[in-house]
Amino acid sequence: MKIGIFLPNATFDLPGSPEVGGIETFSFTVGEALQKLGHDVVLFGGAPKEGRTHRATTLTVELHPYWETRSIPDLGTRFQRLVQRLHFASSIRHAWKEHRCDLVLLAKPFDWPVAWWWKKSRPDLRVIMGFHGTDFFAGDRRFYGAVDAAFAVSPRVAELAEEHIGTRPALIPNPVDVDFFSPGSASPVRTPGEPWRLVSSGRLVGWKGFTNLIEAVAQLRDKHGIAATLDLAGDGPERPALEARIARLQLGGAVKLHGLLDAPALRDLLRGSELYALPSIGMEAFSISALEAACVGLPLLLSDQVGLAQFLDPADFTTYPAREVDALVARLIELHSRRSADDRAARHSRIRAKFSADRPARQILSLVEETEPSRRLLYLYPEEWTGLRAREVHTLSTCVALARSGWRVTLLTAGGLPALRSHLHDLAGAADMPGLELAALSRSIGPVRSAGVFNLHFRRWLRGHAPFAQAFTIHLKAAAMLRNAGIPYLFEAHEIFAETPQKNGGAQVELEQSERAALAGASLRVATSRALADALVARYNLPKDFAIVPNAGEAPLAKSTASADGPFVYCGSIADWKGLELAIEGARLAGIPLRVVGGTEAEWRALGAHCDVRSVEWKPRVKTSEIPQALAGARAGLISTRPESGSGRYSCPMKLFDYARCGLPVISAALPSLQSLDVGSWCTLVKQPTVEAWAEALRAFRSDAQQAEASRLWVADHTWQARAEALTRALAR
Repeated sequence: MKIGIFLPNATFDLPGSPEVGGIETFSFTVGEALQKLGHDVVLFGGAPKEGRTHRATTLTVELHPYWETRSIPDLGTRFQRLVQRLHFASSIRHAWKEHRCDLVLLAKPFDWPVAWWWKKSRPDLRVIMGFHGTDFFAGDRRFYGAVDAAFAVSPRVAELAEEHIGTRPALIPNPVDVDFFSPGSASPVRTPGEPWRLVSSGRLVGWKGFTNLIEAVAQLRDKHGIAATLDLAGDGPERPALEARIARLQLGGAVKLHGLLDAPALRDLLRGSELYALPSIGMEAFSISALEAACVGLPLLLSDQVGLAQFLDPADFTTYPAREVDALVARLIELHSRRSADDRAARHSRIRAKFSADRPARQILSLVEETEPSRRLLYLYPEEWTGLRAREVHTLSTCVALARSGWRVTLLTAGGLPALRSHLHDLAGAADMPGLELAALSRSIGPVRSAGVFNLHFRRWLRGHAPFAQAFTIHLKAAAMLRNAGIPYLFEAHEIFAETPQKNGGAQVELEQSERAALAGASLRVATSRALADALVARYNLPKDFAIVPNAGEAPLAKSTASADGPFVYCGSIADWKGLELAIEGARLAGIPLRVVGGTEAEWRALGAHCDVRSVEWKPRVKTSEIPQALAGARAGLISTRPESGSGRYSCPMKLFDYARCGLPVISAALPSLQSLDVGSWCTLVKQPTVEAWAEALRAFRSDAQQAEASRLWVADHTWQARAEALTRALAR
């Protein structure tokens, strides 16, 4: 594959110059790693200034004229940078056409219009955006649709990108040349009474905070009697001001500005130092410079603005609040008191394991694989996410499992993004995960709130994103939106919506027409039970082509949590069609203890107005991750859904899988959906939906360790991951 790296203002002078920063270093390091993996890599960059050059490289380098921002009319910095990008795209147009890259890596939002223009004539071009900072500009999201996938170099940058574009980029930290930046043969020899040797590096600009570091060195000397030296490598517009500050504080013998250093000289300077400090007062997305120091084996002192800290082992860094010189001094005093010979080899080994150049190169290539249209899936859920509904558990669990199966899934909701992230953390142990993008759109314009407003936002959102080859939904209105957008979709049926009584005949007819259109227009139809599929085929005269993919559950626990002396348990929501009062009255009639987990206090009080709940142990709804604890010690799980209700005739109860994963036998109403699941003798069916039938079933139940184990083993074949594999097979049709 031929890969282009687009860096319009990069002169590729030596690192530390006013024109070169982390993005340029990233480009060389990752570009060469991609080359070692067998790809042809071309750097498109600005021609170096007279007397300067880029470091030696094996990459093909296309250097062309570019406009410096100060030569562009000053209508704002962002305007200047945008014009600079557009001009550079024109400057390289012949070279770009000649190389005909398959993939291009971008580093600034100003590059999005250029990529958008390229894809007008080259729709097969793949575009990967690397967020190394923000630099957003008004109207940039109009062009983000040219980007096929994106990554960010730190969690904070990923959060800022998500706030702007609506989806969170993958997380790929910057690399370092782990072979070049090594500790060397031995740590430097320190003689008694020798000053403490501090070092820092980077562009000499105000937001780097070097003024604070120089002030801290003076305070160490004047207030605390600690002799320290500071070597500062790099150049930039703040150099005269720093020189003046050094003179005013009489630090000429302690602080040295080295200017630009080539890589070997910088490495030697780092090797001869004891502590690397980076006092940034503005957001430092990552800091390759600090990473180079850690790779040499130095401990790091970082302000809380430096994103690198979020990737490091606690033994390798200390932080302090940015801008607070007193806090910086306090941290330096603390580190000086612990001044000792660090194990530089051990620190280098830790950095090597996390930041070698081939890791981000391989991660970028994985992103490219995920951009294949056949693996991009949009799950459209046009409701505000609450994290409380069973269908939300089903939707998110399905999306997580599909992402783990190699799909690149975008779950788009109508608001509730914080609740969605919290729900994902509950299900998957993290607020984001590879292969799954979470996004939310509003259903409102001013006081107007409707599905129509969501659809307007959805159409605009689609224009700003790479096209989806397939979509997935369980909603009738979402199906209509997808049809209008021309996106083929899988429709998954859980019920027959038209059987739900509406307020008038016209609404009933409209609902039936909507359901008919959703099913007829689907490129693939899925039902969670055979009974439901047969009913839909008969009602709407559909082809008998439904894929039957039942609901699922989490993987089984290591052993059963059932107890022969424990109560029976119901774990689920409280609603009329759930038939919970039958199980409650049946348990009371049989004189058997019952635990209910689910619902709210208000719902439980309302249920108590219809049946006697005084002897029932009740607990409110718990998170998915807390269900095993709530079920622990129970005798068996209950499914009391009324078979005559619409949900009872067709639904596939998820509580069945919750019980089974905990090794609980099940007593269930005789639901048709169970026929699609091949449940064993560990699941006892209550033939009639009456209190007497439930009382008889509860009295007749006998605990059996083998049946408990059979339920636990059964669910191993009915996990969300197994469901994702079944859906993948269906999609392949």
